[in-house]
This record gives sequence, structure tokens and C-alpha cells, in this order.
Amino acid sequence: MRITLQLLAFLALAGGCFWIIHSPREIEPYVTTVVLLGGFIGTFAGSKKEDSVLKDTPDVVVYIVEVGKLQHRLVLENRGTSSAFDVDVNIHLKQGQECPLMSGDTELPIREIFANDERQILVGLTLGSGTKFDATWSWKDANGREFVRKNIIDLRK
Repeated sequence: MRITLQLLAFLALAGGCFWIIHSPREIEPYVTTVVLLGGFIGTFAGSKKEDSVLKDTPDVVVYIVEVGKLQHRLVLENRGTSSAFDVDVNIHLKQGQECPLMSGDTELPIREIFANDERQILVGLTLGSGTKFDATWSWKDANGREFVRKNIIDLRK
């Protein structure tokens, strides 16, 4: 969308310049071109701000890893460039599926996960629980904006 607007602004600027070349005695083409040029430059100035906002966003992913024979951990990893706050995970069980046993000293929700950092929670998988779970996890950025992701988490070896 932003590229389309920039392209339209560029075409409007080119049209204004064409108009000035063919009618240099009138003042209106000059004013129009200056306004169009300001709008054209403004589209680029706004895009830098939007990009910087997107760069400072936490991005949390969740998965299960095997750390030893019959030992597993639920990993909450922040792959973003800023801290994630109030990170929580909800597992939605299918009919007849047992919940994996979570233990350890990490409690949900996790207050903060720094950028490019992770937290691990010891989990016990059983024959009844399986190794794939429908899950929803959520987190907030430093401004309190909430993010929610829903996906299937599974065992990575």
C-alpha cells in the first residue's frame, strides 16, 4: 500500500513538472508542484518512522524440545528486538488428550523475556498427552500493546 501511494505521488509530481514546462506564465502550477513535492517527501519520511516501530517489536514463538531421554521443555523464545512482557501460554486439549505436566521454578505468565532470549519450562509428556498441542500464547510490548498467536506446537528434536 505504501509503495502504491509513493508511486502515485511520484506520478503526480511528474505531472506537475510537465504542467510547469508547458505553461510557465501561470503561478498555480508552481504552487501545485511544491505541494506535491512536499507530499512526496512526506511519504518517505513517514515510512522511516513506521519501519522503526516495526523493528522494536517483540516476537514470541513457542515450541517443545527434547533435552534428554524422556525429558522435555516448553520453550518460550523472544525472537524480536525488544522485551516481551506478561508472556502466557494456554494449551487447548483435544478430546481425550491429557495435559502435559508442567513443573519447575518458572511460572506463567512470565513477567519479561528480553529480546533474543528464552525461558524454558520443564514438561512431562505422557502417552496420553502426545507431542502436538493446539496452543495460544500472548505477550505485550513495552507500550502495553498486546499480541496473540495461535498455532500447533510440537516436539522438536
